[in-house]
Amino acid sequence: MHGPTPDIHVLEAVCHVVPDEALRVIDGMIAALQAAPGDFHSLDSLTRMISRIAYSEAVFPRACESLVTLTIAVAEQRTSNADDALSSLFGLYLSGTLAQTDTRIRVARHYLLANDPNHNARGIIMLRSALRTGYWSSSILSYDDARPDASGWNPHGQNVVEWFTKWLDLAAEIALDGPLAIRDSARKALADEIGDIWRCIPTLRPRIDEVARQLQAAAPWAEGRQALKQMFHYIQRRGEDFPCADTENVLRLIDHMEPVDLEARKRAEMVMGWDFDLENEDEDLNAAEARRAQRLELLGRELAANHDSLRAVGRDLFEAEGGSFYPLGAGLAQGAGAPVAVWVVLRDLHLLDPSRTRQTSVLSGFIQQLDISNSAVADEIRVECRGIPALRREYGIFLARGVLPIQELEHVIEIAGEPETSAWHLSDVSWREERELTDEDRVRLLRTILAKSGGPEQVVNALTMLRHVEGNARNRWPEDLREVGLDAVVGIIRAEDLNPTKDERMSRAMSACLRGDDGSGASRVMEAIVDRAARRYGSTYDVERALATLAERAPEVFLGRVFLDEADGPSIRFQDGRRPGPLSHVPTEALIEWCRQDPDRWARVAPQISPFSRGIDDQGETGQISPLAFAFLEAAPRSEDVVEAYLQHLAPMSWSGSRAAIMERRLAVIESLQDHPAPVVGHTISRLAPDIRARIDRIRQALLRHHVRIAAQVTRKDFS
Repeated sequence: MHGPTPDIHVLEAVCHVVPDEALRVIDGMIAALQAAPGDFHSLDSLTRMISRIAYSEAVFPRACESLVTLTIAVAEQRTSNADDALSSLFGLYLSGTLAQTDTRIRVARHYLLANDPNHNARGIIMLRSALRTGYWSSSILSYDDARPDASGWNPHGQNVVEWFTKWLDLAAEIALDGPLAIRDSARKALADEIGDIWRCIPTLRPRIDEVARQLQAAAPWAEGRQALKQMFHYIQRRGEDFPCADTENVLRLIDHMEPVDLEARKRAEMVMGWDFDLENEDEDLNAAEARRAQRLELLGRELAANHDSLRAVGRDLFEAEGGSFYPLGAGLAQGAGAPVAVWVVLRDLHLLDPSRTRQTSVLSGFIQQLDISNSAVADEIRVECRGIPALRREYGIFLARGVLPIQELEHVIEIAGEPETSAWHLSDVSWREERELTDEDRVRLLRTILAKSGGPEQVVNALTMLRHVEGNARNRWPEDLREVGLDAVVGIIRAEDLNPTKDERMSRAMSACLRGDDGSGASRVMEAIVDRAARRYGSTYDVERALATLAERAPEVFLGRVFLDEADGPSIRFQDGRRPGPLSHVPTEALIEWCRQDPDRWARVAPQISPFSRGIDDQGETGQISPLAFAFLEAAPRSEDVVEAYLQHLAPMSWSGSRAAIMERRLAVIESLQDHPAPVVGHTISRLAPDIRARIDRIRQALLRHHVRIAAQVTRKDFS
């Protein structure tokens, strides 16, 4: 255990037997980790060892000290299991420690009151975990731990009540009088759990009422009020039975905490969550949004009349998470006697730190409301925004609603092309009906976006939305618009990073852009797919939807490039089995007509056709020949070659249960063709079926022998 590089396996095995000495070695390893950032090979082992040592209540505080040091040492370098382990140690159950309430309270208090923000943050982790009333889990327990009570202390009855009483008191103490930097975190931690504590520990309900009133008196406790409203809402909705006096006390507490002054209302609006209406149980989303919009507009009108208050709370509002604050901006414009002065305050607040502003909708709401009440001032603000770099790159949020004037369009195209402007920022202008762009102007804007980093994805998204809003208003787009869309598709295919979402969006845009195509656009896309597949050993798994769309919209291009006349097999790999592959999307008539042009094509295509219809059994098949496979068989000049190719599809690529049983079912489907009008079909099946059945039997016997071996191994282990 000693030396500069102790044997980590030995240390893990004996650390809990000699905890003091082991912790000294562990502390040395943590110090080495701090001195050599990036060396994480022993991190998980250190976490496990400290957690095992923490099992003993006597060593628990010392083990927590080492674990806190470890979490701080790696916090800025990588995500680790250490913080999760620390949280687990302070859960009521599955903690892996025998340390009881008072011991764990003392440790948490030490870190919560420390004069060190890193220690304070770990104290909050402990507090959050201790307040939890359910859904306990552990990242530190081991199934092979033979120590008694290895999962940790397992309290019942009064011990549980005492646990939550003391942790509730500690949370209230920190939230009221703890270090200023973590008071809000303590208030939030308490709000997250207070409803569940109220439900689970009836004797604590008076104390919860007292704590909530104390916190509300110190500063509006919007999170707590929201948590209590949520709890009461679900009590009503589920028809749960609680003493009437207790629920009435909760209602009185919620009323007491009703936000009245400006600061309290601001805090309330910044709390994310459902706007619970305790008088109505219909959960009407639209009604809730309407109530929220009214509150925000009223708040905005009041802030517009008091610039000092606006400056005091403005940054908090700009950085708030959750739903849009657009109505707040509209209210600011409605209440502004001097809109330019209000704009100056908003502008300066935003420019303090534009990167942290989440609610740019405040600016949108303000300017677009001015378009109604004072359009001249709104236009002056837009001119100013175009001249300030930090606002210019966000110019899309300042645009007026409705038709986009020609001059404004020129500004949009110019700004969209600048490196500082994100590709997504102005793409919606190209598809919104209210903008009434001509196709020529739409193409100009999309071409500008296409040239930017991330531009192809934004063009594809814009064209997908354009197709959605247009519906069936026109059968096909003009050539220039289709061309920019296909250029974007090719750009995405040539890029390295593709995922199912991009593939799906790309296929939708392709579907629209290939309408009316003479084959040249489809050929460009097909070549890009083949080139991509060549870099991936023929694989097309990440462009499956795009390939399927190409097969459906341009079957001749697809078939001609996949099944080259001079090649024995397809030029790319694709699956056409349980999940419909690209070949399944080729129209049956087009496939047959293409094969008739060259007799050799039948033999090249037949092995790629999945003969089984997809359905609802355990392997996704109906037990019938697929319509495409049957039509292909009927049309083929040598049907015996086709049915022989179909018999190669009996073995599944992946399966659950018995592979032999699946093959047997599939063989039965093919054997249903023995009465086919063409005698060669039945003869071919009769000739090949015996060997196939023998193969199926060998597979079944091999599986049986495997099961016997496994059973014997389990039996030997049980007796050993």
